[in-house]
Amino acid sequence: MSSKLRRLYPSVHDYSLLRSVVCHPIKSLQYRPIRSAHSPSVLISLSRTIRSPLRQPMASRAVSLHRPITEARRRLSTVPAMNVFNRRAKQQHRDRLGRRRDVEQYEYLRHELAERLADRVPDILKKFNRALDLGCGRGYLSTHLDAEDVAHLTQIDMSAVLLENRLPSNIPHTESIHMDEEHVNFENDRFDLVISSGSLHWVNDLPGVFRKVHDILVPDGVFLGSLLGGHTLFELRSSLQLAETEVQGGFGPHVSPMIDMPDLGRLLGAANFRMVTIDIDEIKIRYPSINELMHDLSAMAEGNCAWKSKPTLTRKTIERAGEMYMSEYGDGASVPATFHAVNFIAWKPHPSQAQPRPRGSARRSLKQLGVEERSD
Repeated sequence: MSSKLRRLYPSVHDYSLLRSVVCHPIKSLQYRPIRSAHSPSVLISLSRTIRSPLRQPMASRAVSLHRPITEARRRLSTVPAMNVFNRRAKQQHRDRLGRRRDVEQYEYLRHELAERLADRVPDILKKFNRALDLGCGRGYLSTHLDAEDVAHLTQIDMSAVLLENRLPSNIPHTESIHMDEEHVNFENDRFDLVISSGSLHWVNDLPGVFRKVHDILVPDGVFLGSLLGGHTLFELRSSLQLAETEVQGGFGPHVSPMIDMPDLGRLLGAANFRMVTIDIDEIKIRYPSINELMHDLSAMAEGNCAWKSKPTLTRKTIERAGEMYMSEYGDGASVPATFHAVNFIAWKPHPSQAQPRPRGSARRSLKQLGVEERSD
């Protein structure tokens, strides 16, 4: 390992990162190495084959949703907001991260998510005059975006401490505003791009946020985002549940609930977004043991803040969970932690967009097309 990596990450010399893309429909499978300053990895390997993740029943293809809003889908937007997460506790987590002297050591996941999402912006063939970064943290996206794609960037986050210690932006015209991403307050039709990386999975009222984003976007505006979901940290979740059941005779939730890909598509459709496309990136990070994983999750402000979470774990339970984690998923020297980044792109309606033809306007059925193809 290089001396630079030793100085940056003195306690994580055994980590390795495997980037495995499940489905990436917006851009071709062209990879470049990760910058080591944003990742604790020592050995980086790239998987160029599309595959479904093991042990999880997850669709490995993109979901395209483009259909009129029905009455049932309209009712989704009127459901009262859920209160799953303690937002005050999450703000304290982020404030604590911003005050750390070694904050750079625990930002590798946010930088990885931001870099992958920023790589999709140039694939949209338009220049964005005003963009909003929703839940920016220390401005991770601003370090990966290009001034040729975004002219003016507005960053908001619930943590004033993170904003005070924000990173230098690649966008010359960048402003930072202390605002909770769950309560976005801008005038309508202001931005032509709203982008969010690694923040929305802690929002209680996702339907309300999506509706507000729809309002502040100009017609034909783009909503581009990435959040942790699916079966993120399934190894940790199952190990803690089995160990707690064995040691204490029952278990409580210690990993926050995550949104699934179909649910995200329905919520975006209910907010009147069109041409919604969703895909999943799988990121595997290896840690020496369960202790380092849980320490990093807490340090990077990704600790559980659900109201119904069990507050503590006994030392005996953690030790037993570590043994189960290593025996079931590890290789004797390290354990993997899987993060599923659910990526999406959605558009505010505009007459210039492609529209589906009216029902019944087809002149030939699919059955007839199949017969003609077989005859050829």
